[in-house]
Amino acid sequence: MFQVHGAALWDVFKDEGVIVPDDLKLILNATKLDNLYALATFDDSDMKQLLTFMTDTLHLIIPEEDREKYYGLFKSVPQKYTLLGHDKTLSAMTTLAKKLSGKIIKTAQPKAKADPNLHDDPSSHAKK
Repeated sequence: MFQVHGAALWDVFKDEGVIVPDDLKLILNATKLDNLYALATFDDSDMKQLLTFMTDTLHLIIPEEDREKYYGLFKSVPQKYTLLGHDKTLSAMTTLAKKLSGKIIKTAQPKAKADPNLHDDPSSHAKK
């Protein structure tokens, strides 16, 4: 249903006026939140998990030379990581993802087809 992800997702946001910084793209990719469904359903619990992953885990599993790509100013102290403004971008992304996913759901809903065996014959409504 919500299979828009990766580069296509960033293009959708760009087309809608939301520019996603490269480090935020990397973070969302690393946390598997780089798809329309995950962002449309993103909530405070997801934010907490994302931040916990960033402060407790990611720096342990990526090469040290990649830390700056993910952590920026916090590359030397990833345990202190915070989104620093990216929270506003992420909020804009989740709002837009909800809007877009609603459009996708409406578009994806199959149209009701008329059953040729059913017809509204006024005489069929008569009391028996």
